[in-house]
Amino acid sequence: ATADHAAQIARPNNPDFIAIQRDAEAPRHDIRVAEAARLPTVSGVASGDYVNTLAGETGGAPRSGTATSVGVQGRIPLYQGGLPAARIAQSVALEAQTLEQRVAVERSVIATTRSTFASYRAAQDAITSNQIAVRANELALEGARAENSVGTRTILEVLNAEQELLNAQVQLVTARRDSYVAGFQLLNAMGQAEADDL
Repeated sequence: ATADHAAQIARPNNPDFIAIQRDAEAPRHDIRVAEAARLPTVSGVASGDYVNTLAGETGGAPRSGTATSVGVQGRIPLYQGGLPAARIAQSVALEAQTLEQRVAVERSVIATTRSTFASYRAAQDAITSNQIAVRANELALEGARAENSVGTRTILEVLNAEQELLNAQVQLVTARRDSYVAGFQLLNAMGQAEADDL
């Protein structure tokens, strides 16, 4: 009903805004990953081999057999040359950047929604004024034809009235087309132009 209402619908539903919100979540995880590089790590290692010698001399060793090994490995970082701190700072900077981008996209979405709402309203008003113009030109044409029948108007004046009516009808059709386009642009800005919505 209003530009404010359209902006309220657009804020949670616009695909660009949804995408930037998801992008803003990624740097938070990157910060946690960078912080984890400072922590000690423990890992388990397991391996298995199977050997089968088909031909040749084995030197007294069995022709087939298996070998397995299991181990635990630990790592404690003592000195890393500032790399984890630099990665944390980089991730924090990227998070700040994506938050700024989020604000910019939100403002852009709201501005686009308000602009397309104004275009839609203008197109609706243009339809109304062009409908009035068509009715006025229809009356003018009727009058010109009536006056022509009694001899006070010429054929050229009747043709001019027909041309003005035709021009008004073309402008009405153009205004309707502009209204449809503006309506779909408004739906798109509000995030309501998905297949499910349509």
